[in-house]
Amino acid sequence: MRFTIDSKDTNDIPVAVVNQFAQGVSTKSSRTPYPAIGWSKFNSYLTEKNSYIADAKKGQSAEFRFEIKDLRPINVAVIRGFSERFDEEVIRLIQIGSDWDVQDTAHPIVFLTIEY
Repeated sequence: MRFTIDSKDTNDIPVAVVNQFAQGVSTKSSRTPYPAIGWSKFNSYLTEKNSYIADAKKGQSAEFRFEIKDLRPINVAVIRGFSERFDEEVIRLIQIGSDWDVQDTAHPIVFLTIEY
């Protein structure tokens, strides 16, 4: 499993792939939002706390979309999921999980892809 930000490999961060863009803000001048606890701990959190992790099969991926407002994820939605219960659990974990570090004043949109 690998983690990629803006198509650049980050070898020490497993489990998820995140691509994001900031509405109305040039992505060249912005920094990619990231969980305040760091990607490694965030990925472990999503894996260890998901009661329905067994629904994920090797080679599959699920994609979620959310905005960041006041350092918190809002409007979390499933773009492509594994199962209804798995997807609902990931949404819950994102909503109650880590704050996010964001440089931009706009509400960045994050696309989080979890690959197994």
